[in-house]
Formats: sequence, structure tokens, C-alpha cells
Amino acid sequence: MSLRSARARVHARSDRFVAAATRLLHEKGSTDFTVQDVVDRSRMSIRTFYQYFGSKEDLLLAVYETVVAREAVPRLRKRIDKFSDPLCAAQAYIEAIVGSLTAKTGPCRPDVDPPPESPGRSLPRRSRDAMKPQFELLVDLIRDIARTQLPRRDLTFETAAG
Repeated sequence: MSLRSARARVHARSDRFVAAATRLLHEKGSTDFTVQDVVDRSRMSIRTFYQYFGSKEDLLLAVYETVVAREAVPRLRKRIDKFSDPLCAAQAYIEAIVGSLTAKTGPCRPDVDPPPESPGRSLPRRSRDAMKPQFELLVDLIRDIARTQLPRRDLTFETAAG
């Protein structure tokens, strides 16, 4: 048995828990479910759950990271790739983020945001890790803007930032 197939099985098991939690989030519209609900939905054992996740908060971070990497960033990328002008791409990025924050559904709605910090947990660092794909996309946008000149002479940095 190869190491690659063993890793694939590990990812498949943890993905089953993430998928089960994601379905519960969509059905309930909140994080108002238990680890046991996730275990039952995934058809795996509670022991297996705790081999992959230390807590419900760890699972919710994995869900958040999955949503960001598999849904939010590709959607953002598709939206900004329509623009050859990096300032227009940055504007589209910002509009998409703001729009997702005010939307009733989607990956950035309040009930899918990272869980609140728990005592003894390093949630800010873990939340940053979960947001890394989106952060990297923003860094790429800023690099693109820095490589170009402003498209219009009458456009100030303040206006562009606005």
C-alpha cells in the first residue's frame, strides 16, 4: 500500500466530515448542530471524528477553509479575471467581498464565518490560515496594480482606494 493511497484515504475521511457539516449548515442555516449530528450524517464514528478534529470549532474552521478555497476564491478569480485593468479587477474584488458580506447566502454570511475564539485556542492564526487562498489572491491584485500606472491622470490614489 503506497503512502499516496493512505493520504488519499485520510483526506477522504476528513472530507466526509466537512461535507456533512456543510450540508448541516445549509439545512439549518446556522452552526446549531452537534458533533454527533455530523458523525451521524457522515456515517462514521465519533472516535474517527476526534482523530481528525479536536473540536467542533476545528471542524467549522475546516468547513470555512474549504468554502474559501473551493468556492469563494474561484468565484472571485472568475469575477476579476474579466478585467485587464488591475484597478478594475481590484474594484470587482472589493465589490464581490462587500456583496458577499451583505448577502443572505454564501460563504461569508455570518453563520459560516469562523467560530468565535475559544480559551486556549489560537483561532486568529488558524483563521488567517483558512483565509490564505483569498489573501493570496488579494496580494496578486495589489502586485498587478503596483506594476501598472494609473489608467487616467485625473484618478488620484485616494479615488482609486475609494
